[in-house]
Amino acid sequence: MIESNKSTQNVANKPLTSFFKGNFLFRNAVYMFSLKDGRELDLKQYPALDQLGFWIRVNDQTNLRVWSSLGLPRLTEEFCQITGLKPADFYVNSVSGINYLWPTAQ
Repeated sequence: MIESNKSTQNVANKPLTSFFKGNFLFRNAVYMFSLKDGRELDLKQYPALDQLGFWIRVNDQTNLRVWSSLGLPRLTEEFCQITGLKPADFYVNSVSGINYLWPTAQ
């Protein structure tokens, strides 16, 4: 018989809200869209992309990173609808499958 750790039991029994102060977004993966053939995409010109997740804004307009709760097929489909690009115009893959919390307010 395995004895359970008392501190683990205490954590498991606490309501989730007791751990978080402020607002948090739950995201499950970071994806990278790598545009082919020297294409560039300025995220500022596509505000609807913000609906797909939290875009990690850097000066690189050929390798776009998004922290999203969407699965890869749906993310790719909606990215294409918003930008007008075709899947053949870019590579996309998960660069992180670790679950994170992103604080939106303190």
